[in-house]
Amino acid sequence: MPEAPSPETPRWWQLPRPGASVAGWHVSPLVDVVAYHFSWLWILLPLALAGDVHPGDYLVLFAIGVTTSFVHRHVTMPYVYLDGEVFRAWKPRLTLVPAVLCCAFVASIALQQGTAPARSIRPLDLGLLLGALAPVVDIWWRDRRGDAIRDRELVVGALPFVVGTVAGLAWLPGHHGWFHVVVTPVVLLAVVVVCGRRTPGLVVAAVIGLSAVLEWRGLALNERPFRTDAIVGAAAIVAAIWNVWHTAAQKVGILRVYNAKSSAPVERKVPLWVDRLLVFSWFPFLAALLVDRERERILQQGKVVKMYLGPIVDGLTTAMPILYPLGVVVIVAGAGLFLYYEHRATGLRGIPRLSMAAGLTLLAASFLVASPFKCYIAYGFSHAVEYIVFVWAFQRRRYAVPLSPQPLLQRLLRHGALLYGLFIAVIAAIYLWSNYAVGFGWIERQPVLFGLRTTMIIYIWAIWHSMAHFYFDGFLWKMRPSVRSAL
Repeated sequence: MPEAPSPETPRWWQLPRPGASVAGWHVSPLVDVVAYHFSWLWILLPLALAGDVHPGDYLVLFAIGVTTSFVHRHVTMPYVYLDGEVFRAWKPRLTLVPAVLCCAFVASIALQQGTAPARSIRPLDLGLLLGALAPVVDIWWRDRRGDAIRDRELVVGALPFVVGTVAGLAWLPGHHGWFHVVVTPVVLLAVVVVCGRRTPGLVVAAVIGLSAVLEWRGLALNERPFRTDAIVGAAAIVAAIWNVWHTAAQKVGILRVYNAKSSAPVERKVPLWVDRLLVFSWFPFLAALLVDRERERILQQGKVVKMYLGPIVDGLTTAMPILYPLGVVVIVAGAGLFLYYEHRATGLRGIPRLSMAAGLTLLAASFLVASPFKCYIAYGFSHAVEYIVFVWAFQRRRYAVPLSPQPLLQRLLRHGALLYGLFIAVIAAIYLWSNYAVGFGWIERQPVLFGLRTTMIIYIWAIWHSMAHFYFDGFLWKMRPSVRSAL
């Protein structure tokens, strides 16, 4: 592993050497300000100058914003799968969870266009689902504790989802008997191999046994037919909420990088909770503002959105007289405490953190004067630009000198611009063609694949791949030595 690079202080417009660490800044003053602090201005300014008819007045800008957001979730893939050290360090998390999410994606294509007949969801279906999840949770928990996970366990842990997806697609919407005959022994095999006689295995055996008894008694979980796209919609709501947390957490992470690189004494560095409060302080106020201004538009986004978000929107509307003043108080407290602790740490001389805080505040405040929808596009765009630049800078430092053994990715990065240029171009082209080929006049009709418009397939892929992206980021950038040295 290479030694940590020595800090240097280049001029603000200069890009430092690949192996160098810049005092105070992550990449350099110019790159940090443009890519981290104010990247949202790149797209919000032209959006604000465009008309207000969505998306006709700003279709190109909208396409650029959402395509960049879609692309950024994929740029970690070469790092985690083409660097052997990284893959071995996180092997269970980089194999089992993505396999389960890929099965969910395939199943969602069928669920999006299906209807479950009355009394078609049986207790044994739920029991088998819980049974299939038990080995995954067991492996996840043991991996977090640092226990060794055998390759056999990973394969067997994913097997119920693979077999269940294939069997479900083959026998939907009926023939539960055959489905249960095929899937039940696979689930039991996974539980025995992975969980053994530990508590999870015993609990799963009891759950499956109970569900089998309820199945025999003729109990059903749905007395009426329902459209199974509601299941996909529920997953989309989960992904959207997780995305809000993930986006804000990344901004907190950049502030923490600056805090770690600050020259302030350790005992006077800004606490984590202060940075979190600054980033999240605008959320209550903006939630009230968005519901106040965009209530009808939110509820017109489809039946699934109305079903899941309707009660939340109604609750926020009722609490509006309290949310507005409370939101202002939280905003003032977040900014005031940040400045107090920053003054205590550096005497307000920590320019990187102050610039980042100014960018965050202005981005949040832009919701007051610009279309909330356009501001949301800018928020997602800035997050994507931050992430792409962060990954580029991280790899630029990590692979500045040859590692031993040299990973495949380091060898490929000898032509890094070509590698990532093609990688990003292909993903962007797929997304643009699938979603905007008709809007841009390239074709007359939206392509159809597996019975769905390609727009819907990309939408479903985005749901499950975004969850993988959020999950990966939850452990990839933790401050272990190899990560710290490259930051």
